[in-house]
Amino acid sequence: MSERILKALMQLFAIIARIDANNESDAKENNNIHQIIRSFLKVELASNKIDQYLELFDKHVEDLRVRKKSKYGDVDKMTSVNSVKVLRICSDINKELANNQRFIVLVRLMELIMQNGEATRLELDFLQTITEVFKIDVKEYELIYSLLKNDILDYETPENTLVITGKKTDKPQHVYLKGLDKNIICIHIKSNDYIFFKYLGEQDLYLNGHILDNRKTHIFIQGSSVNTSKSERLYQVDIFNRFLSIDTEERFLFEAKNVKFKFRAGSFALHSFSFSIESGNLVGIMGGSGTGKSTLINILNGALKPSSGKVTINGVDIHKQPKDVEGIIGYVPQDDLLMEELTVYQNLFYSAKLSFGDLPDFEINRKVVEVLNELGLTSIRDLKVGSPLKKVISGGQRKRLNIALELIRKPAILFIDEPTSGLSSMGSLQIMNLLKALSLKGTLVIAVIHQPSSDVFKLFNRLIILDNGGYQVFDGQPIKALSYFKKALNYANADEEGCIECGNVNPEQIFEMIEAQIVNEFGIALKDRKSSPRKWHQLYLKDKELNDKEIDEYESFQHKKLPEPLKRPSKLDQFTTYFKRDLLSKILNRQYVLFILTEAPILAFIMSFFLKYYIETEHGREYIYYYNENISTYLFVSILVCIFLGMTVAAEEINKDKKNLQREKFLHLSWGSYLLSKTALLMIISGIQSFLFILVGHLVLNIKEQWLEYWIVLFSISVWSNILGLNISSAFRQTKMIYIIIPILIIPQMIFSGLIIRYDRMNPVLSDPIEVPWIGNVMISRWGYEALAVELASDNSFANMTFNTVRKSNVAQWKKDYWIPELHHLTEEGKHIELIKNEIKIEEEKWDNFKCNDCFTNNQLNKENIDKFLSVLQLQYTNNYNLANDSLDNFKRHFGVKEYNTYRELYNNENLEWLVTSRDRLTPLYINYKQNRILQLKNPIYQPCNGVRFLDSPYFIKDKAIFGFTIDTFIANVVVIWIYILFLYLALHYELLKRTFGLYKYISHLFFGKRIMKKPRK
Repeated sequence: MSERILKALMQLFAIIARIDANNESDAKENNNIHQIIRSFLKVELASNKIDQYLELFDKHVEDLRVRKKSKYGDVDKMTSVNSVKVLRICSDINKELANNQRFIVLVRLMELIMQNGEATRLELDFLQTITEVFKIDVKEYELIYSLLKNDILDYETPENTLVITGKKTDKPQHVYLKGLDKNIICIHIKSNDYIFFKYLGEQDLYLNGHILDNRKTHIFIQGSSVNTSKSERLYQVDIFNRFLSIDTEERFLFEAKNVKFKFRAGSFALHSFSFSIESGNLVGIMGGSGTGKSTLINILNGALKPSSGKVTINGVDIHKQPKDVEGIIGYVPQDDLLMEELTVYQNLFYSAKLSFGDLPDFEINRKVVEVLNELGLTSIRDLKVGSPLKKVISGGQRKRLNIALELIRKPAILFIDEPTSGLSSMGSLQIMNLLKALSLKGTLVIAVIHQPSSDVFKLFNRLIILDNGGYQVFDGQPIKALSYFKKALNYANADEEGCIECGNVNPEQIFEMIEAQIVNEFGIALKDRKSSPRKWHQLYLKDKELNDKEIDEYESFQHKKLPEPLKRPSKLDQFTTYFKRDLLSKILNRQYVLFILTEAPILAFIMSFFLKYYIETEHGREYIYYYNENISTYLFVSILVCIFLGMTVAAEEINKDKKNLQREKFLHLSWGSYLLSKTALLMIISGIQSFLFILVGHLVLNIKEQWLEYWIVLFSISVWSNILGLNISSAFRQTKMIYIIIPILIIPQMIFSGLIIRYDRMNPVLSDPIEVPWIGNVMISRWGYEALAVELASDNSFANMTFNTVRKSNVAQWKKDYWIPELHHLTEEGKHIELIKNEIKIEEEKWDNFKCNDCFTNNQLNKENIDKFLSVLQLQYTNNYNLANDSLDNFKRHFGVKEYNTYRELYNNENLEWLVTSRDRLTPLYINYKQNRILQLKNPIYQPCNGVRFLDSPYFIKDKAIFGFTIDTFIANVVVIWIYILFLYLALHYELLKRTFGLYKYISHLFFGKRIMKKPRK
């Protein structure tokens, strides 16, 4: 309160004190007035400045006395002048007085007026004027007036009133306090949640150990306690909860019974923990580092299942019956839950969209605006949230917005981890006042708190303290904690609950006592503590008692209905909301958009520019697509780039949302909708990047055709990489681990693609001269590279004109030049009869009415008949070869040799021809004695599949057989890639990678945990 306002109030107090003073005030009356003003000033000023304002008050009183005698002989005129002054002063100070300060001023003015008995009509008129200017509700004014007049009777208790009595009674709105001689009357001012009280007895009355004037009205401040010289203590939180229980119709009970939690290694993270609390309370959980606070809060909110014991809401087990408590529990973790690129409003709006499935957008918008107003965030609603390092809004505003994400759906129970972390003392108090206000509306708020100030500490209704090893060592009123531990350690001042002078409490003293160390004879503290965590826990269990009345009251909650859960949006609506939120977040991030739109084309340009190979012609150095020896490298690197881009774009997506997912878990939202939204957006990004990559790369390298086919393969591989990246993001907690594992996944794609190291030249343990080894079939790069190479080599405009003719020529040539001579040779040797028989049988199936009759008798070779059979085949294949070549020559003549060569240079590539025909192979065939087959090594692209199993097909074969059908390799490989995508998506949906690592950790703990565990300290 400013100095100007305090001076104005002194003038107002002086006017009110002189309103009905016809005679000179005696010393006793002046003393009473000073005490009233002093009690008001104590709230606003340090004790050394109070006398200064009392002197100012006396000066105003003297001025009024002098004016009355000299200037205003007429009493009515004097009264009129004072009325104008009162109105002017009240109007002036009303602009700066907070709501609670107005009530305090009003109460002290009433006490001034009523110190000599009944107020006059004139005095009441003045009070009425002040009430109207201060905009105080008439009913609350009348309630305060009744309290000061002692009109609130034991047998007739008005609304918003409690009677504290020393007699046991079942009357409503009565509270029993043992040892109390006369009643204490309490009233609740709802507009600011103030509790005023007045003691009607004669015993000494103490507020936080300070003796009070029995004749005056006092305020029950947060965390305070009151008692007489012969009564027990009465705590503000008990009184407030009693008022709350009167006002709140729907109450619930939150209970934890004998909850324990063990790590997989066998050590306890939380020992036997029990706790019961009603709705409408603010509960603090305190403890040192590693005492199990996070474990406890995760068990209480249902995120972690206890090893034993149970947590219930009105008797419903939250771990066994999670569907019954959907939407009831909210959680605000210590870390930010905010989407940095969205505005304050957008963050809150999309959070609300995921909470309210039955509300239209305009209704959700109304709720968002209400919460923004309630939390004082309206002025920053259109600001981007920003990151903690690149701040746009302040730390306190970030905390309030994080709380608003949960507050908008009004959960019955709100868990919040370290709400004051990183905030100033003022910011911490503002946040805790917000949580306190939330609890006053009926929400149960449970917060993990670290090093709270005295003001924050006294806001809690209940305090739980944990010690090392997860031992519960205290559960009760925060103000009791200090005296509890003092008594346990036999301190001389054990009854003191705070500073005698200021009433503040230092929570650090509590932990100093808990962790007090033994001192040796030289006064040096030793490592061992005076009381171990187990000893403190046993003392707590011994001290903890629940009276019969509370037990009966708690049992009555077993049959009460739970708070009504929210109606969740449909899975489609969840998908839409997730997608819009994520899309908007990415679009508003200019750096991200720039990265997405430029990375692929820049890489494509750099790569294609350096791979653009020129040759010497008669016209000088010239680029011709057909002679570019780097096209196969371009295809390969394109696939690697897509794998890299797709994985890096997705690798952090789920990891950065994990805190949000943990919070939204309490809404039981669809995991599938979230994943589909992520996948859909990443697919769009991958589609754009693949197109831009192809656009630049093809233009630079003058690749004129098959853009769509090229895009399909790169897009498919990018999607596969996206889903793999999402799997990594889901499985690993740390970002650095994600980027460590990405190269481990990309490098095998390079090595085992079949280009850098040919499959037939790998270690014999893995390789095969014909088939693609299993390690190659696992690699997505193998399927993508083969699809692109075969498609570009066989389905371009040039190859389409001659491919079938060339294929017939190559098949016939291999048969007549290599296969038939090899069979002749094997027949002459007379060995490997089964191989010869198998090859001839396969060949017979290709021809109608042409068999190798009597070639095998009694498992013996008939060389003569076999030679005749092979001679006929030789003639036939020679004829086929000649016909195919003649057909190709005729086509060239009709098409034009020059045009033919031009077409080839424009649409075909020699490097790809060498690749898919394996021209560098010296050996044309390979004999597999295990399968009894003679296999072709050269020209795989021209080989017919001939029923060869899908996975046994040679690399770069044009067609593949599956289930009796022949499928083009391009289509078959794309289908395989999407099958891999489906498998990865299912693995992501069921979190198989995460579960695998979890199983690995479990096995490690099982076999090695006990060996590496350190021996715990005693």
